[in-house]
Amino acid sequence: MVKKKKAEFKVVVKGNFVSDDFKKEIEYHQKASGEMCKDVLEYRNQTLILSGNRTNRIDLEDDFFTVKSNYYRGIVKGLLYIYFTGEILSIDSITFITDEEKDIPFEQRNLFAKEDREHSISTELLDKMFLYNEQGDVLTRILMNIVLAKANKERKLENIWRAFNALYDWKCVTNKSEKERINAILAYIKDADNFHFKKTIKEIKKIIADRQQFSRQARVFIEGINFSDRNYSGDLDRFKERYINLQYSDPILRKKIKEMFKYYIESHSEDFDKGTKKLYENLKKEWNNQSEIATPTDFIKYFVWFVYHFRNKDFHGEYWPTNFLIENIPHKELNDYADSLELLVIDLITYKGFLD
Repeated sequence: MVKKKKAEFKVVVKGNFVSDDFKKEIEYHQKASGEMCKDVLEYRNQTLILSGNRTNRIDLEDDFFTVKSNYYRGIVKGLLYIYFTGEILSIDSITFITDEEKDIPFEQRNLFAKEDREHSISTELLDKMFLYNEQGDVLTRILMNIVLAKANKERKLENIWRAFNALYDWKCVTNKSEKERINAILAYIKDADNFHFKKTIKEIKKIIADRQQFSRQARVFIEGINFSDRNYSGDLDRFKERYINLQYSDPILRKKIKEMFKYYIESHSEDFDKGTKKLYENLKKEWNNQSEIATPTDFIKYFVWFVYHFRNKDFHGEYWPTNFLIENIPHKELNDYADSLELLVIDLITYKGFLD
């Protein structure tokens, strides 16, 4: 059997970097040939170089521009390593070299520039990015979304949410119940005094009311309240079942629901019979008599519940809860919430044993 000739390649990234020299091996499975490959990622003299070989044809046009590309992921891991251990002032050029040489228009080159070092991540943790397992992929996704959040303040919540989503999926088995999945995260937050996240209690309390429990049916509200034009009593019962009895935790969401309910009542009050009007009055009393039963010590638990229940299963779909939050929460509060979630993600990935 004739062995295929291996084609060597290099991806050379030049820029203004501040980092110690390093050399890493990146192992992965090459689907085209069915073999295990190993690339070398090395940084020295202001240059990051990914090198290796392939038994299949290398297409400069198609092989780099996808997040699933081993070339792309190798370079991103190197840039993340520099970003969290040193500093990236600029990325000047990226060149792909095989039997020809071609400059790569790397659109993300400006994402890695940062003005400060808010988070300190150990090289021991960063080394896990280079492991050939799901752990390495998850950590890369988390760190890249943190970088994206820093680079684009307007979409910070969306990208930090993606980081939490990756962490959540890594730690929680999908066939577990909702309660078990939440507890898998909460188990690592019991010792909250040692968490940087603990420092944001006041900010979190401004955003989240201490109430009983959240419900995934909050997403039903995001889609809008679609009352029929026929059975008003039935509509009121449905409203009570879906919204008022759920003890929503976000006060602004609750206010928005009240406004929608009030609009519905005012729009249809002329058509109400006596029974429906009485039901409506009782409904208002129930709403106004709801009590806040949670204690302040539950704030972390409820924060995680809040994150989970606005976490859409169709995560990459067109309709995402962020759109609702942006429309209904003042921008500063949205940023405060994103900042708090970012601290939680950082605390969890740096918590000893969490990613093992």
